[in-house]
Parts: sequence; structure tokens; C-alpha cells
Amino acid sequence: MENEKEGNCSWCFSRHKQFLLKTKGIRRALKICRPIYQCNNCRRETVVCFKRGCEDFARRVPGRCEIHCYLHRGLISSWEDDKCNLDSYNASKYCSYCYEKAEQCTVTISELKIKTFICQNCYERTNKCKECDEGVSNILSSKCSKCQGLIEDWSQKEKNKAITCAVKTCSWCLNTSRHAIRLVDKNIFQCLSCYIETTPCPECDDCMAITTMFGSSCAKCKLLKEGQSNEEWQQMLEKLRNHCKKYQSLDFLKEEARRSSKYRDEALKEGCICPNLILVLMHPRRRVYVGMILGISVSKVECFPDGHA
Repeated sequence: MENEKEGNCSWCFSRHKQFLLKTKGIRRALKICRPIYQCNNCRRETVVCFKRGCEDFARRVPGRCEIHCYLHRGLISSWEDDKCNLDSYNASKYCSYCYEKAEQCTVTISELKIKTFICQNCYERTNKCKECDEGVSNILSSKCSKCQGLIEDWSQKEKNKAITCAVKTCSWCLNTSRHAIRLVDKNIFQCLSCYIETTPCPECDDCMAITTMFGSSCAKCKLLKEGQSNEEWQQMLEKLRNHCKKYQSLDFLKEEARRSSKYRDEALKEGCICPNLILVLMHPRRRVYVGMILGISVSKVECFPDGHA
């Protein structure tokens, strides 16, 4: 197998050397999967096109390798002369995530030739805006922020970020973070700390709620309904913030892994110490998130955020 080849790259649309990456694993040792190269120009991963006789390179995108290069997929008519079509795959447009004008690199093209992009400034996935050619939308929407009426002008970046975000406590990660609006008509936001969908709580103005098929409510309102006071809620958040700081120390994590507790002793007895250690060493905010997925509100447990509790 050649360690170096030369051909047209379906990422940067130019002819450059492609270097074989050093790969490991049984599948690659047995040569039952395609060798992966790296373009010397754009540094992105490529694979040789499957078209017989073709020496050009297809792309390796997240999760899979494309079968053919752009020429043999029929997406372009020529590597040299189809300049207009080539530019459309890596066009510079305004991003509805970072509000910067940046290159939007095409990541996937469906059978219906619907494109999904990645912004080369913030690396979020974007879609083509169906109403204008100036910006791209977030992955949940079909319109860019300007066409949704969220902003007036792309040039005012900091103002645009401020008016499209709400700073509140997230019910998923219990972090006071910015929540950027993603779908105006459905009032859907995204926490910029844990990147999970949220929505404004209908009962209070302090928290962002979790949307379910049964409605939406925030972590704070749930605790207040169970008899806790607002002061206890604030104390719990402060306790969580202080505990999170400890997780930045490797020595603290080693102590936590070795610390004896009722549940650790039971896990050792049953031969389940590995799952126990995963939960103990998991960051407290991530533990809250996992608990919410399982329908468990760990924040209302008296000994929260102790990982051994």
C-alpha cells in the first residue's frame, strides 16, 4: 500500500498529495476497510474514490466514508472549470450560531442534494436558509436568524448575540449560562453550557425548563412544589458550584475513587465497582443531566452533590 498518493481532494477541490494515516485495529490490519489519507493542503481526511480507474479522493465525514469523489457523484462537472459549482460547496455566509461571516463547509449531501454545512468559525452544523443567500440557519431551523426576525443586521455581532440569548439557570446542568434561541415559533432555546434544548419556564423567570410530552417545568419550580424554600434552592446551587471546583483537582478525584462508602462497599461485594466509579468520578453537572434523562431529580437528594450518595 502506497504511503503517498496524489489526486483531487473533494474537500478543498484542488490537486495535492494525500498521505496515508497510520491506523490501528484488527479491521485495518486485515485490510477489510478503506485506507484513510490526509490531504496535504486542507488537512482533512480522505479515501480513494471507488470508481474504477479514478485516482481522486472522496471525503471521510463523521460516521462514514463517502463512496465516490465529487466528480463521480455528479456534484461537479469538472475539477478545473466548474468554478461556480465548486464555490457553492464552501461558500462564506453569516452563521446563525456565532454571527460571524465564515466559510460554511459542506459536510453531507443527501440523495435529494440537500446540503448540511459546518461553520469553520464555531464548528456548529448549519443549514441553507430557504429565504436568503446571505446567511445559514441553525440545524433545527430552515431560516437564518435575520429571516426569522431575531436580528436586524449581521454587522452588529455583539448586539446580535445579546438579543438572542437569555442568561438563566439550566434545568439540565444547573449551570447559570446563556441560552440561545433556536426556534422562534416553538420557543426553543439551547443551553450553551450543556447544549441541550430548553424553553422558558412558564412559572418563574429564573430558570429554563425542560420540555416533555407532558409539558414543561424547571428544576427550581419542582423543588418549590415539594416544600423547599427559595433560600434552600440558592444554597444548593452555591454548594454545587463549590463542589464543581473540587473536580478540577486530580488529587481530589483520586481521593473520591478510594473513599469508602456504603454504596462503594456494596458495589465491591457485587462485583460492580466500575459502574460505581464512573458515577463517583462523573462531573456533578453531568450527573444531574444523566439523572434528568432517567427521570431522577438528583438535586433534591439531601446529600447532593456527593458522588458516593
